[in-house]
Amino acid sequence: MPPPRRRNVVTARLLRPLDLLDLRVSVLGFVLTPKPTGPVLVSDGEDGLLIVDLAFQHLGEEAFPESQVSPEPSGVAGHRAARPSRLVYELPARLTLDWSIEGLLEVIPRLTLRVVPLATPGPASYPEDESPDSGPQLLLPPWVIGPIIDPIIGPVSGPGAGRSLTRRGAVPVHRAVTGAQRARLLRGLTRAGGRELLPLPRPVTTGPITPGPITPGPITPGPITPGPITPGPITPGRPGPIRKQLPRVPAADETSLEIPYRLVVSPSAEHGAFLHDVDPVLPSNAPQVVPAAGPGGDTGSRPRPGAAQRAHLWHTRLTTRVVDEDGKVVGHTEAGVQRIVRAVWSRDLEAADAGSNTDVHEPMSTNPIDRRSLVRQSAATHEGVTPVPFRVRRLHLSALGAWVDWRGVWDTTEYGVPSGWSGQVTPITTYRHVGQMGRDSYVRLSYPGFLYPFGHRCEWVKVTERKVHEGTRTAYLRQRSFIVLKETTRSWTQRDTPLSRVTLEPPVTPDLDPITPTTPVEAFFPRRGAVPFVWDIVGTDQAGDTVSLSAPLLFVPDTAIIDRLGDGLSPVEVGQQISALYTPHRQVDARGQQVSFAASAAHGDTRLEVNTLTWDGHLDTGAFTARPYLQRTNAVVPSLRHLAGQAPGVELEFVSPYLADDPDAQETDQPGFGPANPSGLFLRLVSPPVSVDFTAGSDRAGGFVAPNLAVRALSRSLGAVGDDGSTAGGLADGIFDPTTFLQGALPKLFGLFDLVELIEAVTGQELSLDDAPSFVTDALDTISAIATEVERLRRAIEAARERLQDDLTSAIADGVHQGAINAIEEARAEVEAVATDLLDKLVALGTALGELLEDPTAADAAADAAADLAASLEDFRPVVNHPRLPAAVRSELSKPLEALISALSVMEDVLDAIDAFAEGVLTPADGVSARFEWRPPIGSWPGEPPDAVFHAKDQRGFSLAVEVRASAQGAPSADVSAELRDFALVLLPGEPLMAMNFSRIGFRVGSNTKPEVDVVFGGMEFLGALGFIETLRRMIPFDGFADPPYVDVSPAGVTAGFDLELPNVSVGVFSLENVTLGADARVPFLGDAVTVGFNFCSKDSPFRLTVMCIGGGGWVALRLSPMGMVSLDMGLEAAAALSVDLGVASGSVSISVGVYLRLEGSAGTLTGYFRIRGEVDVLGLISASITLELSLTYDFPTGKMIGRASIVVEVEVLFFSASVEISVERQLAGSKGDPVLAELMPPDADGHSDAWSAYCSAFAPSP
Repeated sequence: MPPPRRRNVVTARLLRPLDLLDLRVSVLGFVLTPKPTGPVLVSDGEDGLLIVDLAFQHLGEEAFPESQVSPEPSGVAGHRAARPSRLVYELPARLTLDWSIEGLLEVIPRLTLRVVPLATPGPASYPEDESPDSGPQLLLPPWVIGPIIDPIIGPVSGPGAGRSLTRRGAVPVHRAVTGAQRARLLRGLTRAGGRELLPLPRPVTTGPITPGPITPGPITPGPITPGPITPGPITPGRPGPIRKQLPRVPAADETSLEIPYRLVVSPSAEHGAFLHDVDPVLPSNAPQVVPAAGPGGDTGSRPRPGAAQRAHLWHTRLTTRVVDEDGKVVGHTEAGVQRIVRAVWSRDLEAADAGSNTDVHEPMSTNPIDRRSLVRQSAATHEGVTPVPFRVRRLHLSALGAWVDWRGVWDTTEYGVPSGWSGQVTPITTYRHVGQMGRDSYVRLSYPGFLYPFGHRCEWVKVTERKVHEGTRTAYLRQRSFIVLKETTRSWTQRDTPLSRVTLEPPVTPDLDPITPTTPVEAFFPRRGAVPFVWDIVGTDQAGDTVSLSAPLLFVPDTAIIDRLGDGLSPVEVGQQISALYTPHRQVDARGQQVSFAASAAHGDTRLEVNTLTWDGHLDTGAFTARPYLQRTNAVVPSLRHLAGQAPGVELEFVSPYLADDPDAQETDQPGFGPANPSGLFLRLVSPPVSVDFTAGSDRAGGFVAPNLAVRALSRSLGAVGDDGSTAGGLADGIFDPTTFLQGALPKLFGLFDLVELIEAVTGQELSLDDAPSFVTDALDTISAIATEVERLRRAIEAARERLQDDLTSAIADGVHQGAINAIEEARAEVEAVATDLLDKLVALGTALGELLEDPTAADAAADAAADLAASLEDFRPVVNHPRLPAAVRSELSKPLEALISALSVMEDVLDAIDAFAEGVLTPADGVSARFEWRPPIGSWPGEPPDAVFHAKDQRGFSLAVEVRASAQGAPSADVSAELRDFALVLLPGEPLMAMNFSRIGFRVGSNTKPEVDVVFGGMEFLGALGFIETLRRMIPFDGFADPPYVDVSPAGVTAGFDLELPNVSVGVFSLENVTLGADARVPFLGDAVTVGFNFCSKDSPFRLTVMCIGGGGWVALRLSPMGMVSLDMGLEAAAALSVDLGVASGSVSISVGVYLRLEGSAGTLTGYFRIRGEVDVLGLISASITLELSLTYDFPTGKMIGRASIVVEVEVLFFSASVEISVERQLAGSKGDPVLAELMPPDADGHSDAWSAYCSAFAPSP
């Protein structure tokens, strides 16, 4: 292959001081040839090149951050000049060039640029132009499409001018010529598939066109018959396949414009052209200049003597060429979609700079990441994505730098993981660059991302603009960043979030603190003033109410997702990493707002007072967004606020039955509450279960059973429940499982069993949700609250009438004494006296309130009914407080009664509320009421009689009710009542000794009332070993409280028993005195076990036994529980005495022995003692005595035996007396005694003990 031919190169520098023209031109393949009119350039036989070199066109300049934490700019800003730029044109071999400034400048706009392969034409349209206000328009000069032709084309000159060239039916010649030119131009524009049919936002405006002279040749006119012209559609052709190419450095023979610093741009060869003025442009009043000789001589233009030395700065501007069908340039336009440039290369892609993401002076308007990314999105094709160029509004090149105004807009969703790039790149959605004379004035870059966890799409915007600094009066570049929301509101239908809709504010943030690098490539919390920026989050909860939050949000740029996927992480792993970055601010303060976590069936049944919401998000790596879900919340359940000790809040999360898909759900079912969630669960406790506990004091406890509930979850229908739905066969399946529901929340009833065991004793039926405790909260408006209490009081009155009638029937059937029957009849009569009239008024008010919804004119009737009822309620108060009324009935009546009296106390307010309600206005709730109600079925325990310890005679005999009312006007009030009816306790299990029958045990306690104990004792029967007492019992009446042996009732429990004194017995020298027998049963209502005690005499009053000179006494007390012996207290003593009186002297000797035993569970002591005493007295003047005492005590827990001995000698002579006592004590350790040395310091297998050695070394002398 022969070597390439060396071609001629002609170079020159074009200088024109007047307008600062400064170009260096190189002509390749052309030879300078002299001509009479001046030198010309002639081709050497092949096409050549014209290379125009310009000085650097841009100055990279340091920008100063503009934020609350940035220092003020000062001094000289750092700067770097771009490399020189060049324009390379193709010179056809047929072309001859005048070798002069004007000749070269004149030919350049008609030449075709030589560019890199990636500098292709732009698309036929842009998405941002496709709007109703910008329809398709043809890029045609006005002289082609304008209605007035003559002023544009000008008069026809030549031989035929001034005479008509038409004949009958013919068209004027100049019109025919114009039509032909139009046709040629249209065919040129639409060739190659009509690629130039372009939509524009506005019509094209071109400059004036001055046509040259037209010399017509001979014309032979023929008949011209104009026919109809029907314009048809012009269909652009399809673009060809993308040629995949990597960016490369432009070659020396290719156009290269480094604008801005380190970024090389190029227009397309097919459409790009640079247009300029050939001669200097002078002010209108300036004299003309004399053309210079040319590049070889004086390379400037000479003004005439005395001319003003001013002219417009010479510059060449980017335009697009308009050609006809022959490819001939017929004009230029500065409008159109093909006035574009592409970033074909960046010096940051060179190997030496590929790893750097910052500039020498940081920050600048663009950084290496930006510049690489602009090359990727505007020119690179190797990733299979069609690049979109910059659309140019202005691009002027001059000796003093470039004037730039261009923008780029991209759909970054088309880009995936970057490939083939030697440095960091990132998606950029918009780019705007404005500069003058090579100096930036405004640069804006937008980077797509979203805010985690709510997923709102947004852009991080970096703006660099030149501003005059007031302190130094210097125009520095200032850089600021902010976020612009692309979507302010997002909605979801998923149920794992309490917010179905979220709006973020503001749509544009204030300036934020700068980041490094200035292009976001990793997720972070935007900061302002060195603290995280707080967004206003306006949400809509599941009930449609507004919730306002404030919290920092994590900005996640799209590149943070793309880079992780490019590293081989799965979408799940990417989501985990983004979630971990969100951790510092995932807990959002809700400031006690009311939030509905699920769709409500009744007002407020899913609403909680929220302290905090802890968020996370489900990441969508394909759509670059996220959907929030609630990890947990700390909230105050209204029903627990005044009933539990942990009112500040509990940790909650959504339960699985609520979140699970429900294929059987009907259209009428609310989301999450279909057949798959029959119990209406929606939240469960993450923190330990909260106990709604009233056992802090027996007066509040309600006596024999506390209304305790270990709250584990929340149900829309049941309120606070003890089953979180995680156990099969429980609430998740629509079944009430007491074991799961309560799980030991209640103490033992009577110390023997809990309610779970009684409920489980009910066999032969499946417990439904109706048997579960109901723990609900109401927060109603005034009218709804009155209507609710009216209905509650009406039901309570009807239930009270039925209950009293049933009690009366049962009392007569059971043969209860007449006093008890009379008490029931008296209470029943009191209720019946006012019940009928009160029920009528309650029904009337309830009906009137119900009619308000359909007939607003019923407000007057409702007001009258309310006034009538208010007058009757006070008369009902004494009836409710009747002492013979059961406490449970009294509680059921008094709660709605007091609520109604309070609501109707200010009738004027009630009338205003009725009027507002009739007009469709609900008065806000000023309080909340929480009710805990339970009436489960119970059975006998542990089996059916006669093996039952607890014999339940009424399966529905247990009821428990708690009501708490709280308002903003005062302290909360509570009312607790419990009742257990018609049962018996048979003591003890396995060995029945006593049966205690109860008609009812009831308790009631309120905030403003003293505790009430309501016990109707049905009698007791002694069984087994105590059967002998039964004969004595028959002699004592045991009906009610008439006169049993003794029955002590207190809020703590019931104690029933007897004490029996036996007569003294004396037979000769034998005497037995002070003998008593006693037995009792203690039935504590909560916690402790039932115990039975027996005693033979007592420690305070032992029996006495005397036989001649020997006497003694003792006592025995035993207390037993179902679990075993509680205590044993026993003591036995014996004594003998002998005395002698001889007149002048007397003396006596006494000996006593005794045993004392005390056992309490596993603890106890056994003590034995011996005591001997002797004394003598002589005439009362001299006396002496000696006492010897020995004792031995064994302590059961420690296994130690303690022995004590003492001797006391006393002497008294007249007025002198003295005594001496000597005592000694010894302890003997048994099997449970103190450890021996071998146990304290055990030796090893070799008999050596390190502990003993260390102990001995502590006493070793110092060296």
